[in-house]
Parts: sequence; C-alpha cells; structure tokens
Amino acid sequence: MSSNIADRGGSGSMPPVYDDVLKLDAAKRLIAGAWHVDGALEFANPAVDAEATVSAITKTSATLTGFANDNGRSSSYYYQYGPQDYNTRTIDGTQSNLGTGGDGSVTSKTVTNTISGLNCGTSYLYRMRGHDQDATSTRLTTGLGSSFTTSACNAAPTISGTPATSIVQDVVYSFIPAAFDDENDALTFSIVNKPTWASFSTTTGALTGSPTNVDVGTTTTGIVITVTDTSNASNSLGGFNLTVININGCSSFKSTDFINYPSTNLKFV
Repeated sequence: MSSNIADRGGSGSMPPVYDDVLKLDAAKRLIAGAWHVDGALEFANPAVDAEATVSAITKTSATLTGFANDNGRSSSYYYQYGPQDYNTRTIDGTQSNLGTGGDGSVTSKTVTNTISGLNCGTSYLYRMRGHDQDATSTRLTTGLGSSFTTSACNAAPTISGTPATSIVQDVVYSFIPAAFDDENDALTFSIVNKPTWASFSTTTGALTGSPTNVDVGTTTTGIVITVTDTSNASNSLGGFNLTVININGCSSFKSTDFINYPSTNLKFV
C-alpha cells in the first residue's frame, strides 16, 4: 500500500523542498507567509510597543505614546493603567501616522492618548495592548509595560530676577523679584541682611530705598530674598551684595575731618 505522500506525488517520490524562500522580495514573502496551504489567510497578531513612552506629566495627567503594527488586519489599540496594577482603568488609543494602506496596512502607526483625573504625587503602571477585528483572547498582544509618577501635590514657588549690585547715593534703588506658584497659592516674602537704608515688602518682595552720603562706601553682603507659599514650601533667590557709591565716584569726606587742622593751613579752590 502506497503512502499518502506517494499517492499525492503520483510517482512514489517526495516532492522537492525549496529552502531559498528568502530570495523572494519583501512583498512576495509577505504574501507567501499570509496563506495556509489550504488557501486560508493567516494573520499575525497586531504588534505593539514593548514599552510605550510617557510625556507631559502633570499633577493630574500624562500623555502615553506607542507604536503599533496591524500586521495585515485592521486592529484597535488601548492603554491599561492604574496605581497598583494595569487593570484599574483603560483608555482607547488614537491612531495617527497611518501607513499608506490605512487601517489594515502592515506599516507602523502611532497610538497616543492623554489620561487625566490622576492623583498627584502617585506612581502609575501602564501598558499598551492591541487586538484585531476578531477581538479574541488569542488575537491580543500586550506590551511589557512601564511606570511613571505624577508631579508632586504641592510644588514650591519659583523666584527669579537679577538685582543691581551697586547704587549711587541719593538715587532710588528698586528691585522686585518675579515669583510664580503652580497652585496659585498666596505668596509671602522675607529677606536676610537687608541694607539699613532700604525697606522691604513682604507682599511683593520689593527691596527699595535711597541711600544718602553717610551710606557711601558701605557694602551689604549676603542679601537673600525668599518666597514661601501657604504650604510652607519655599525657594530663595541667590545671595547678592549691594554697594553704595558716591555721586561723582569719589570718596566722600565730612567737615569733622578738619577739626584738628588750623584754619590757616586750609586752602579752598
């Protein structure tokens, strides 16, 4: 009794086997790999990023972006995320940058979405998943997943500015730092090493004043202005020095400098 193989071959010999399929170009290999010997189409599961990226992280939101490939059949993609596991919540991905074939093409596409309603200062797990139009468990692909942490619940306010480090006598000095708080908290200001001739506003952080002749030649060192929010978070402007100079750039003198000199030795020109 002849074997089935022999019967099908018609001559009792094995059909030839070809091992040089790779000589086909990419398009032909794709077509060849998509068909079973019985004529049925074979589709690979959709491919997804092992680790989608995260960006634009705030206290309550983050944007997830990954790449996917339909592998020959129109597919859908979504993200799973949660503070302790991946299965807490899901959000559909928006597909863009589709290949020339559109949905169902074998070219890569971008899948992105922004998740909101997150808790501040919290770590979240996330991963990307994709399935084809049959949406069966065997047609599902799951990325490895990764994690991110939302911004702190209360960020310290920022303070900036470049104060002048010298002032001429009898000229008004004014420096007001720029301050910003992400939560729009009320801000207060404080100062260390305020010049004796100046005044300071705890509401605006303004350092103002007009030094006089008696202040010429003095230098106040290590002036530090600090801004604080209602949660007691603070930031400081780097320390700076402030020197008072004479109106004509020369040293000043007082009438008492001549008290020990006879008037006959003085000349005025």
